[in-house]
Amino acid sequence: MFNKIFIVIEVKNLNKIYSINKKRNSRGLVDVSFVLPSSGFVFILGKSGSGKSTLINCLGLLDKPTSGDILIDNKNYKEFTLKDEEYYRAKVFGFVFQDYQLLEELSVKDNIKLGLSLISDLENCEQRIKEIINKVDLVGFEDRSVKELSGGEKQRVAIARALIKNPRIVFADEPTGNLDEKTSEIILNILKEYSKDHLVIMVSHDLLLSYKFADRRITLKEGLIINDEIRKENYENKLVIDENNNCFLPFFRNLNENENKEINNNIKNIKSISNLDSGFLKNKLEINDTFSLKYERVEFNKKEKNKLTFKFIKNGLISSSILSFLSSLIVILILLIQTFISFNINDVVVKNFKRSGSEVALFSKSIEDDELTFNNIKLKTLKEMDESDKALIKGDSNNEFIDVVNYSIITNYSSGCINYWDRGYFSTTINTILHGNNPYPIISNGTALVTDTYLIDKFNLDDKNNILAGSLANCQNSTSLIITDLYADGIIEAYANNHVNLTYEQLIGKLYPLTTYGQKSLSCSCSIGCIVKTNYKEKYKEIFLNYENFKNKVINRVEYNEFLKSETFNKYSSDLYSGTYSMCYSNNPKFIECVKELNDERNYSSPSGLFYNTSLSLADSYLNESYASLISINNTLTDDEVIINQDIYNFLREKYNDDEIISKELYIMKTQNNQRNGEMKGYIKLTIKGISSTSKGMAINSHNIKRLNALHIMKYALITDVDSNISSIIKNAYNNDYFIFDRNSTNYDVVDRTTKAFSNLFTFIEVLAFAFLIAFYIMFNIRSISSSKHQIGILKALGMKFKDLCSIFIYKNLIFTVISIVSTLLLAFPSFKIADVLLIESYSLFIRKSMPYLEIFIIKPTIFLLVFAIILIIFIVSTLIPLLILKKITPSKIVNNKNE
Repeated sequence: MFNKIFIVIEVKNLNKIYSINKKRNSRGLVDVSFVLPSSGFVFILGKSGSGKSTLINCLGLLDKPTSGDILIDNKNYKEFTLKDEEYYRAKVFGFVFQDYQLLEELSVKDNIKLGLSLISDLENCEQRIKEIINKVDLVGFEDRSVKELSGGEKQRVAIARALIKNPRIVFADEPTGNLDEKTSEIILNILKEYSKDHLVIMVSHDLLLSYKFADRRITLKEGLIINDEIRKENYENKLVIDENNNCFLPFFRNLNENENKEINNNIKNIKSISNLDSGFLKNKLEINDTFSLKYERVEFNKKEKNKLTFKFIKNGLISSSILSFLSSLIVILILLIQTFISFNINDVVVKNFKRSGSEVALFSKSIEDDELTFNNIKLKTLKEMDESDKALIKGDSNNEFIDVVNYSIITNYSSGCINYWDRGYFSTTINTILHGNNPYPIISNGTALVTDTYLIDKFNLDDKNNILAGSLANCQNSTSLIITDLYADGIIEAYANNHVNLTYEQLIGKLYPLTTYGQKSLSCSCSIGCIVKTNYKEKYKEIFLNYENFKNKVINRVEYNEFLKSETFNKYSSDLYSGTYSMCYSNNPKFIECVKELNDERNYSSPSGLFYNTSLSLADSYLNESYASLISINNTLTDDEVIINQDIYNFLREKYNDDEIISKELYIMKTQNNQRNGEMKGYIKLTIKGISSTSKGMAINSHNIKRLNALHIMKYALITDVDSNISSIIKNAYNNDYFIFDRNSTNYDVVDRTTKAFSNLFTFIEVLAFAFLIAFYIMFNIRSISSSKHQIGILKALGMKFKDLCSIFIYKNLIFTVISIVSTLLLAFPSFKIADVLLIESYSLFIRKSMPYLEIFIIKPTIFLLVFAIILIIFIVSTLIPLLILKKITPSKIVNNKNE
């Protein structure tokens, strides 16, 4: 067999030392040298620990020796690149491992096919697989999972995988070590047949098998070659009876049936019986030539690589999905925290303003007052807006601003507003908008100074049916107001509660008190000159049906409160607050002058609240209750003096626990629309002069009466036709400290102060969450790759390129990341909604007054993109680090996990 030897492997002075610990090493191979031909069945023999597997791993480029040379195809392994090693393992070498090393994710057929896929040699693939399966006697097992196979069947699959690509060299590491005698015989016969034209190198500790199958035997002991033998040419280990009747028995083998018959037939003539020799001689081969090969690059078939990737992904999909969901919860927490600490009141106001579908926006100039503070926070006083203020807010927008004065009529002077039904749910801003027993506004947002053209376009007054009573002409030269049917119905409903039935026509010309709350005979009065149609009942049909139900039965408090919290009700109340339905209108260009003429000494003014100074320096609290009171005129008082009645005196003493009330400062305040706790419109600072026993309220001089009344008609602005420019307009307003009439304005301030107060804490929590997320990803990816370490070792041993290996596991881990991101996106919206609700409820408990629903956690694409970018970076780093570590680990350590 070895007459003409083409050397494919030459080993020179090979050494392998294993480091057990810092002080102790173990010798795996010691000065090993030999050459191997291009064909034949070579046995590497020796006891356990002799270095057999170490030697075969070095020859198969699964491990690296400590020193010495291995020449394969006349090229030193030291000159091999990683691609060279991958090529030889994939194309030139075939491996049959003792423990099979099959991929359990694949079927029998796919495990065998993997050998071809790695080198993209798939021509006639099905036929070749069929032939090799028939050869190893596995017909019918093609689609079985390898988990279902016996040890012998698994080993035959491993042999089929190694042989199907027709490698020039087959390495078999004790392939029969765990098999029964019959199965071992089958496998060794297959390898023996293959060795006729190829080189088969087999590690074994079974000396008897080598006598039967080996063409060459290399025996190791403690890493040294102690014997290197070659089988005699034409040697046959069988019974021989020569012409002299000398009988030679087979070497280390029992006689078979035919041989026993032959001895029995010749027993009388046999002169002597002895054993044949082993058939092996000391190896003294002459090297005739060396084998040199030029090889081409091979690639893993893309389609098959994708299939393998999918198999790995599918195998861990459930656990990956669960972990992805958990990681998405961490990401959502980070997003929520980042959104919270990057809270921008402008963005929130714009978002909620748009969400409410507001038709108009009301603005006024808001200035922090250095003189007034409340809970150490400077109170804001609203100032009259002029053209420069409008221009600053307007910016580049083409929107039209309309002057509005803080002046309107009330629809009801009873005390039946919402907070009496549910004293904690809505802020006082909403309480002053709607009654508790009917759905109408109590007071309007002021009077808009408009033209006939505006009114005609706004309410389609070209259709005469849309003027329900009166006419526009009634209002052109007076203080008479134009009101909507909604506002008129509110007045009629209020009178109906007092058993007075009115029609639209009967409202025309009637005098009504302006800007009062709780007193019907105070301040200036005006009349209604025109009522216009809006069809509001059709638009808000559900609201009015609910109110009718509540009105006609005993109210269920829970049911009623649920209604007040509903999106429908919130939309309606928002429309009233920021819409045109509850506005009063005047088409008199000299409306303000006409109102001022009415503000003479015969009229009285009603403050919205009192701010009391207990120590001649400002106190940090004021009367939260709207202390409405009659104000009489006493011209004996100076401009800085006020006389209070006994009730107010007693109230102040009890409220502030102060017996020295006289000579203390008192602020008579005016808030927007007289809303309790609303933004302050202005104030007059006075000194308490004394106590009146006759006055029902307070007494000030006529000049201060005019000062108070002037607060009622202070101008602010209304922007019409809300469009895409509203975002920039609102931001301009907030950035320049202008007040926007939003029913949630006080709530925004609460959130804004909270985010600033807890910014450092939440930043710390966010950093911890990110650290946890990074650790989570690294642990997941390391676990993913570590759990696949064995499969990686098999694939490396079979010649898979490192780049292909990386792509498989990167895609596998990428699926985890993608699922995490997708689940984050799916959960983000409901999570943000839940966070909004929880935060609102927390604030409600904290301030002891429920807040309406707000969108505080606004989904910001920039924050999402930033967080997802960080996640991708974490994914890449956490995936590549363990892969790079694995790159340095030799396949033998992963596959065999032993140091022979």
